[in-house]
Amino acid sequence: VMLDWSVHRAAERSRDAGVAEAYLVSGCHEGDETLAATLRSASFEHRRVFHRMRMELDASARSVEAPDGVDVVPFDGSDAQWAAMHAVMSAAFAEHYGYAPTSLSAYRAATSADPVPDREMWRLAYVGLTPVGALVASGRNAENGGGYVRELGVLPDYRGRGIASAMLREVLAGYRQLGRTWAGLGVDVHNTTGALGLYERVGLRSDEVLHAYERRLLPLTAS
Repeated sequence: VMLDWSVHRAAERSRDAGVAEAYLVSGCHEGDETLAATLRSASFEHRRVFHRMRMELDASARSVEAPDGVDVVPFDGSDAQWAAMHAVMSAAFAEHYGYAPTSLSAYRAATSADPVPDREMWRLAYVGLTPVGALVASGRNAENGGGYVRELGVLPDYRGRGIASAMLREVLAGYRQLGRTWAGLGVDVHNTTGALGLYERVGLRSDEVLHAYERRLLPLTAS
């Protein structure tokens, strides 16, 4: 009953917002066959598999030199760097599952809404004056001694050069210096950028598996 209500309510909100086409997505933990069967019976289709990954921050959490010609710098909170981060993330995630374009102001507001942003761990990567990579961290696990990488993106033309690895390793090492004992992140295993392999090479391992189920919402007529 609750699932039917949720579907109908989501359709109502989509109609009220003037959205022509919308989808409702639900997560399901690996092995939860009861929930998976319930979602399938409600016309949800399996779409994606996500891994939550984790790494213990021991001596292996160490920085590496950025590739030649690449500068990795801390985020300073300036308007110019906010614009650079938004531009990189927009381009890096443009073809990813579930991505919806946002304005700079909306991105800035949503990213700043994190109650524990760990902003000292945010990074931007530049080639000359061109921003080519960005990393946003979060303190969502700080109370449990952990760090979290919320977003990590590199422009398509600059992938495969070690830029993402350099940013990630620098932040993991920074978390260790802060006294955090572990760090985590989430990844879409169907990501075509090779992100899963990158994270595994750095030392992260799957800690939890989530399946995404999706249902297209039929448009409702105005009441």
